[in-house]
Amino acid sequence: RENDSNWLVSLAPRSPASNARIPLLASGRTRSTADASCGMLRGMQDLGRWLIGVGIVVLLVGVVLAAAPRLPWVGRLPGDFVFRRDSFTLYFPLATSIVVSVVLTILLNLVGRR
Repeated sequence: RENDSNWLVSLAPRSPASNARIPLLASGRTRSTADASCGMLRGMQDLGRWLIGVGIVVLLVGVVLAAAPRLPWVGRLPGDFVFRRDSFTLYFPLATSIVVSVVLTILLNLVGRR
């Protein structure tokens, strides 16, 4: 490499407005870090929205788990199978799974449409 500054400029991204290259500083950053920080903030906003969504899902699952013992039909519908052996019990709530799937599908389709 004959001239390191030319090499750094050739690796720099092109400016969308002028289609010219933005020279890099010795630290490897562009002269204006406003674009980079804007992208970073956008990523942080997306992460924040994702975490809020996960928190709402965890809250809803907690409410359902807390309310499940109070619902007498959960796990006792026709089509929910229980297999018992000497020291082994297998619960296979097929009908309850289908009901929960249908209810969640309807709710998510209503909420998801904007």
